Amino acid sequence: MAGTLRGQAEDPWLGRAENDLRSGTSGPEEQFPLVRPPIADSWRRSQLLGVDRTEIEPRSSGIVPHDDDVLRCVNAVLARNAQRMANEPVTIVFAAADGSIVQRYCGDSSMARLLDSVHLAPGSGYDEETVGTNGIGTAVTTAGPVLVHGPEHYNDKLSIFTCAGQPIFHPLTGSLVGVVDITCYAEDATGLLMTTTGALADQIEQSLLDTVSPGETQLLREYLSACRRTSNPVIAQSDDVVMFNRHAQQLLSPEDRASLLIHSADFTGDSLQESAVADLPSGLSARLTYSPSTLNGRVVGGIVRVRLGQRSSSASTTARHRPLNGLIGTSPEWLRAADSLLSYARRGTSVIVTGEPGVGRTAMTRAAHDTVFPGERLAIIDCADSADVDTFVEKLEAALKDRGSLLLRKIDKLDSRAISAVSELLVAHRFAPTETGPSWVLATTESGSDDTGIDSAVLPNFDVSVFLPPLRHRSEDISKLAVHLLHRFDREGRVRFDEAALRHLSRLPWYGNMAQLQGVVRDCVQSKRSGLIGIEDLPAECDSSIRRSLTPIEAIQRDAIVEALRIHHGHKLAAANYLGISRATIYRKIREFGIAVRNLKSKT
Repeated sequence: MAGTLRGQAEDPWLGRAENDLRSGTSGPEEQFPLVRPPIADSWRRSQLLGVDRTEIEPRSSGIVPHDDDVLRCVNAVLARNAQRMANEPVTIVFAAADGSIVQRYCGDSSMARLLDSVHLAPGSGYDEETVGTNGIGTAVTTAGPVLVHGPEHYNDKLSIFTCAGQPIFHPLTGSLVGVVDITCYAEDATGLLMTTTGALADQIEQSLLDTVSPGETQLLREYLSACRRTSNPVIAQSDDVVMFNRHAQQLLSPEDRASLLIHSADFTGDSLQESAVADLPSGLSARLTYSPSTLNGRVVGGIVRVRLGQRSSSASTTARHRPLNGLIGTSPEWLRAADSLLSYARRGTSVIVTGEPGVGRTAMTRAAHDTVFPGERLAIIDCADSADVDTFVEKLEAALKDRGSLLLRKIDKLDSRAISAVSELLVAHRFAPTETGPSWVLATTESGSDDTGIDSAVLPNFDVSVFLPPLRHRSEDISKLAVHLLHRFDREGRVRFDEAALRHLSRLPWYGNMAQLQGVVRDCVQSKRSGLIGIEDLPAECDSSIRRSLTPIEAIQRDAIVEALRIHHGHKLAAANYLGISRATIYRKIREFGIAVRNLKSKT
């Protein structure tokens, strides 16, 4: 739509396009054939979100919190340009990265009243989820410039306007700061609208660059120099800044980038050049070379150069041993557990599967059964429902006569009155002919459970045990699991995690394991209906002070403290006495390991 953009009454094409937008057809490829693809895509998103076409129900965001440095830069640029347009029916708007309007400059009182009537005013949300296709919300969603002219707006009340939105990115971090938008009447719009909006965004980004500290400027200078000399991924990082170059964006998935940041975090603040090798979730091998960035003898950050290699041997092992459909994981401990379970299933060896609550014991056994015995029956009996002993024993006796596999779930919860009868039935099955009853018998139990009767009478009837590692010992799997769960809860693909959020999730201890991670991802999808999920969008339970990956020894220490706190219902002094350490030590370790004691209290 170069040149003059005319009103609908003057342009028959616009009338046909509007009819096309309003009616559409059934097939996604055929929908909106007369409409520019970015607008058609936005209309599809708006339809999926159920946005009202005739009324605007504003999402009141109240006072929008925003970085003071950003606001100073924005206000200086927009106020200066607004003065030049003071007598024109033109409005300049700045919105935050979530589409909430922060500032509005409008010198035309008549237009200001019209904008107020459609809630295009500070404190209102103009994201696509609320308003549909518009210059602000669509620019936020796509993170790119957008022009929305007249009837291209999803809501009828906005069709008298043309809006040009341009995202603003922080020149140092690359993060989305917000959107600058110019709004005018549709009949007054010209092809220069996008050019003008782009110039405003450039001025704001330059103003932001002027606020960068000398240390950050030094880091940026070395980062740009490193980027010019390579076609490989480059990372710049400090305590407050993370930057990826274009090659990292193109060559690496979000999960791989998050994994790289977890590994490179170990270098932060070091004054010597270092290197390390990391296996990435995709199976690629990465060699990381770290060089400190210094200013006046002080380390202000570092540059990490990444050289990617072919799939590593461990990744190849992962590819060979990924037979458990529906289960995500490439950590060595998880793969060893899966391989052991499959081997025992093929031999018909009875197994006790142990692990913490929520770690996926039932899911793992079900997947192993389906892999080795596809199409055969898997009977699952929950031992927590054994209070009615006679009924429970009858159910178990019947299950031991059928073919297939049998899983005794939560056998550590077996009623003490049923122990003797269950033991006798399991003994009888062990010595029954091989063609009688289930070919594979399993049980799950919580690691650390202590019941003398079950331990001495029931568990000896199983040949081996397989331990499933807790999620906190599988940090390389967490980002993949989070993305997998996100796709399960958001099948339309309306939201995705940004790299900072995935990196943060990978650092958390996950005392509730998969069950807790699943709850967190579900909460994110319910509270963030579209766009990127950042750290600020994560539930409160994801708050953590820990900023690095723990060493194996530290992980063991943390686990011991967590278990003591769980036993003593979050009481720190009692946990310290239980562990034989001082109160000062346990307080220090809780802070150092980022242990959320309130979560442990709630689980008792």
